[in-house]
Amino acid sequence: MTTPELNKAIPGEGQLCLLSDSPEATLSLGRWLGAHLPNRTAVALDGDLGAGKTCLVSGLARGMGITTPTASPTFMLVMEHRDPAARLPLFHFDTYRLRDWEDFEEAGLAEYFNEDGIYAIEWARQIEAILPEQRLSLQIRRMAGGGLQEPAADSGSDLDNSRYLILSFSPSLAALATQLKTACRQGELGRGLGLCRDLPVPEQGSGKNTTGLPAERGDS
Repeated sequence: MTTPELNKAIPGEGQLCLLSDSPEATLSLGRWLGAHLPNRTAVALDGDLGAGKTCLVSGLARGMGITTPTASPTFMLVMEHRDPAARLPLFHFDTYRLRDWEDFEEAGLAEYFNEDGIYAIEWARQIEAILPEQRLSLQIRRMAGGGLQEPAADSGSDLDNSRYLILSFSPSLAALATQLKTACRQGELGRGLGLCRDLPVPEQGSGKNTTGLPAERGDS
């Protein structure tokens, strides 16, 4: 299976870029999404090791009303969170150890997409070909030295607590994208989460990354 480019948007969807200055700010975004995502939405997460994917899912669970701990299910492939007090179940997948979507299907994991709930998938590029159409793709990128960086996956280096959170919404979630943008501008998600004025993308042919314009902080 051909691996898509990291910052290639799904055709027809809009994008939003946020700047998180701490894990707490990333948790805040997760909580907001957990409270607002509609049933049967896939949250497709990508980013290097230690970027904050599991942190985002922890916030997602809290926003849904789930009280059980959320650890990355690397060896279990999926963790089910069916809290009676939660508004929906959360199915947390980690496809890091899978080769592709065929492995995912052979393990019977695609059957979860027929159940009510929210599907959070770490390393979602592995199974992009079979993801539900209604989805939020969320790329987490480290920021260090004033630029957008993608360190080697095995570097183990947390260069900076700041992260770019690049969200791509499927057409059915267009209204949610607008709602989130408004919430960020009004400071509803806290001061640690800023709305970027531009989307950071690699320069064509340079092999380098560029950042967007300065972020709009929620308290500005």
